[in-house]
Formats: sequence, C-alpha cells, structure tokens
Amino acid sequence: MTRGRPFFWISSLLLFGVLADTVELTKTDPNVLIISQVLSYMDESVEPCQNFRNYSAKYAKRLKPPSISTKFQIRFDELKDQEFEDGSLEGKMQRFYNICLARKTSNSRIPPAQQLTLQELENQYGMSLAKFLEYIYDQTIPPSAVVHVKSQEDLIRFKVLLTTFNPDIEFKDEIYRFFHYSLSFPVIERVHGCVKTMNLYLQLASNLLYEERILGPEKQTYTVLSYLEAMIY
Repeated sequence: MTRGRPFFWISSLLLFGVLADTVELTKTDPNVLIISQVLSYMDESVEPCQNFRNYSAKYAKRLKPPSISTKFQIRFDELKDQEFEDGSLEGKMQRFYNICLARKTSNSRIPPAQQLTLQELENQYGMSLAKFLEYIYDQTIPPSAVVHVKSQEDLIRFKVLLTTFNPDIEFKDEIYRFFHYSLSFPVIERVHGCVKTMNLYLQLASNLLYEERILGPEKQTYTVLSYLEAMIY
C-alpha cells in the first residue's frame, strides 16, 4: 500500500497539470473559446433529424427578413436630379438608376382592392404601422405614401398579428407573410428593387460611389467606367 502512494500522488500531479494546462489553454486560445461557445449553444438532448435548428443552436433567434441597404438608397436618391460631367461615375450611376426607376413595374398583375395613402389606411382600419414599416424598410415611411390593399381579408388577419409585433423579440414569419399578402407600397418597393438591382449588377461601382460620397474622393478606374458603359449601352 505504501509503495502505491508515490505513484498515486505523481499521477494526481500529472493529471492536475494536464487539467491546469487545458484550463489555461481555454483562457488564452481564442479558437478554443469559440469552439467551446459553439458547443455550448448545441442542445444534444434534441434529435437532430427532428429539430436540427434547436440541436445546432438552441438559443438562436430568427433574424428579421433581409432589408435593403439604406446607405446605398440615400446615395442613389442624391443622384436622381443632379447634374454631372459626361463620363463621370456619378453621371453613369444616375442614368442607370433613373432608367431602372422608369422601367420597374409591380410584380402583381392583379389590380388592388383599394388605393390609399398610409394615413388614410391607418384611419380607415384603425391600425398604426409606423414602427412595423420602419422595421421592415429601415426607414421612416411618410403618411402620404401610396398603399395598395391587395386583400382585405388578409389585411384583417395582418391587423390582428400586428398587435403581437415587438421589434425587440424574435421576428415571426407569419406577420411578415400576411403583411405582403395584404399590402403593397409600390413606390417604395420600386425604389428598393432598383437599389437591389444596382447592388447586384454594379456592386463595385456602388461601393466606389459610397466611398467617394462618404469617405472622400477616390480615383475612377477605367475598369469601373468601362463596366458601366457596357451595362448602359
């Protein structure tokens, strides 16, 4: 028994040393911290084939639907009615944007049941949309904005769901779905569609424009201008 004690203490010290190193590594190595955090989010009590979302991230919250980048919309709107030199980056972006706004039409072929202003809609149906619309579109929608009521039945359902809306908690898909079933903001949606198109096809030019307008003047490269020329002509 006495001969076993030194071995026991040596083993204990070695084990303690390994644990101490592990704890120290966890404290200092950011990769270990990240992996540990990811593992802590997993709920291993859930069957992954039945509920993979909770299994992979039990504390995850559904994010709000992707919205248009307002920083680009503001820049493009600044260009709409200004005058620029021929061949300038701003002039070419302005032309592309204005062409898109003129051509962009509604995706719906069914005429709206009603056409109102936002203020008239809120008064007629007894609802307040300001916070919800700001959350959806990332901007304040004026009371004079034109609204198309696509379905009055879905609008009543949306009105009920709107009472549960809270921007500080998890976003519910059902509210977003019935909002689009029932209402349409044609002017706002046309602008957003064109900003998305600009960012999709002219991403490099859009970023350069933002840098010039916000971060200061940048040199206009031949590649960007040639790309714009090809897109417009």
